[in-house]
Amino acid sequence: MSSSYIIGIAGFKRCGKDTLARAIANTAQARGMATAIIAFADPLRQAAAAAYGINAAEFTDDALKDRVVEAWGITRRQMLINLGEAMRGIDPDHWVKAWRRAVYERSRIERTVLASLAGSYSAVARNPTLVIAPDLRFTREAVAIHSLNGLNVLLRRDGVTWDGHINEVLAETAQHRNDALAAQLGCHYAASNPMSIATTSRHIFDCDVDNPVSRRQVEPATEQQRRQLDSMAAAILDRAMQGKH
Repeated sequence: MSSSYIIGIAGFKRCGKDTLARAIANTAQARGMATAIIAFADPLRQAAAAAYGINAAEFTDDALKDRVVEAWGITRRQMLINLGEAMRGIDPDHWVKAWRRAVYERSRIERTVLASLAGSYSAVARNPTLVIAPDLRFTREAVAIHSLNGLNVLLRRDGVTWDGHINEVLAETAQHRNDALAAQLGCHYAASNPMSIATTSRHIFDCDVDNPVSRRQVEPATEQQRRQLDSMAAAILDRAMQGKH
């Protein structure tokens, strides 16, 4: 049987979550691991695309997502909000469950394809798999990753701060102590570490790291900074595989 690993990445917008996810994925692939990046928002985007009859890629297009779609009289962003809230009203864990199902389906299909190419499912089944969620934003999502024995990572970046959006409350609470916000999340600050938020069972984040490239930096990342990012990605992957969290 193979081993499966999951890594969730949290942090403010523009802190580099997608960049870190790709660096971890590249490291894992170089080690022969079957790797997939599956965002928690992916099932919602796909469901909204089906419900409103538009291309799912439009929900992540900065030039389109805040434009009103004439046929519906609302923006693509509002479509996501409407559908997201509607399903959470029925089941607060709906989208977390949808993400877990997407993770399972992606892993199953990928293994089947690789096995057909390799000519042996047993050989492929011995290889470890990795799923990365680069948009960890809510306590429910963090708990879901932990329930799968995954690793939750908090990414910080110089020059990036909270813009007040509700989706980033978890990242803000983890970086700047705010007992009121923590209470809203159903969390508390651990007595052993005043800056570590936890649920009743365990700490939300298993490790925290800093993006080596400051948001204030005008020039592209240097070779040294790229090496630092790769080293960080390797260390995170090692920790996830060791299960020391």
